Amino acid sequence: MPPPEVSGATVRKAVLVVLGTGTEIGKTEVSASLLRGAAAAGFKAVGLKPVLTGDDSPDDAERLASAAGPIVRPLYQFAPPVSPHVAAREAGAVISIPAIERWVSSHARDVTVVETAGGMLSPLSDATTNLDLAVALAPESAVLVTSARLGVLHNVAAAILAARSLAPSLVWSAVVVSSADAEPDGAVRELREVVLPRVGCTAPVAGFGPAAARGDVAGEDEREADAGE
Repeated sequence: MPPPEVSGATVRKAVLVVLGTGTEIGKTEVSASLLRGAAAAGFKAVGLKPVLTGDDSPDDAERLASAAGPIVRPLYQFAPPVSPHVAAREAGAVISIPAIERWVSSHARDVTVVETAGGMLSPLSDATTNLDLAVALAPESAVLVTSARLGVLHNVAAAILAARSLAPSLVWSAVVVSSADAEPDGAVRELREVVLPRVGCTAPVAGFGPAAARGDVAGEDEREADAGE
């Protein structure tokens, strides 16, 4: 069985940014899996959450640290579980992308996984979004995480097309379909065979269901091979 890392998302000695088609869709779990894969490959890895809203315990920064690397507290952290720009405004703060760039650089290791807050186009300020942050960090590549819920095909197509228009330099290393309830094989196949070719995206598609979260089962292709034996 493979190590518990996302199939299709190659671990490199570089910065990897994890973006999402929305919030509460599994970005932290996927980021943690990438960190475990990097550590298993012998890299010094760290997971960074520059912006965090809400008061969950353990929070996302702590969950990333439990996968690999030291715990690094977010540069911007706000208790209200609302959009980052709203939380910052209510706190009298402004989220600065240049400040995040410096913060990421100061904590970077062989593999640095940066998990964004909310969806790809969620505002960080009145003028910037998570996509702007991803571009500013100039990552080796980016991973797009989505949820295997109704509308997933549209959500991924819309995100890829928006990124192509607003951030043409961004390179996708994988699209990951997350599901806490069942293996998302159907959504993976539709994205791989129908949706991504239609929007001209060649990134591999990986499923991240309960088995992948446990790190004890192979990916969709190996399950299909087993079923055919």
